[in-house]
Amino acid sequence: MDQGADYIVTQYFYDNGFYYDYVDKCRKIGIQVPIIPGIMPVYTIKMTQMLCKVCGAKIPGKLKMRLDAVDESDKDEVLRMGIDFAIEQCQDLLQHGVPGLHFYTMDRRKSTSEIITHLREKNLL
Repeated sequence: MDQGADYIVTQYFYDNGFYYDYVDKCRKIGIQVPIIPGIMPVYTIKMTQMLCKVCGAKIPGKLKMRLDAVDESDKDEVLRMGIDFAIEQCQDLLQHGVPGLHFYTMDRRKSTSEIITHLREKNLL
């Protein structure tokens, strides 16, 4: 911020509580720029688990239950679950007044396109 940043983009997360806590901590120390949440839909279970391990992101219980309930070999089912989870996550964030959303697409536009379409249909974007 001291170097002139106009906004912050967070690392991706699957538990919105982490974002809300981070924003509160930033505001308490005087950081007032917009803080844009990073969203990464589940694309594959293996990728999600590996990236969480590398990045330190946590898989909350409600997502773990969904991951455990899908057939990892059914790529369409996994993708659908990931889209649905991300839609719910984004709806909550937008209803809490976030200044925008940043999607980590990993060169996979289908999920993000569906999420954005759904959010527009709900008049959240």
